[in-house]
Amino acid sequence: LTAPFVSMQLRSSLPYMATPRGKVERALTFVSRRLADGSDKTSSKRQSTWKNGKQLNFVDLGSGDGTAVLAAASLGWNAAGLELNPTLWLPSSPRRL
Repeated sequence: LTAPFVSMQLRSSLPYMATPRGKVERALTFVSRRLADGSDKTSSKRQSTWKNGKQLNFVDLGSGDGTAVLAAASLGWNAAGLELNPTLWLPSSPRRL
């Protein structure tokens, strides 16, 4: 089970470290509020559009297990993730369905 991760570490100097979903959601909520001109800072409504009505985009390069992409999509962002490691891409694919 661990062989693909070990072999990827031998081929690449970049480690895989997942970002906790809560941190991703807090960061995206912060960005959404900063971009929404004149938004109420105490409002619990999550903004996912620019003030002109266009949807915000989120692209995660090296998306790993897809946690950050799913968090962005659940907040209403137009989200996409790119992962080159097939060992990480494979489990993340069914999560998007």
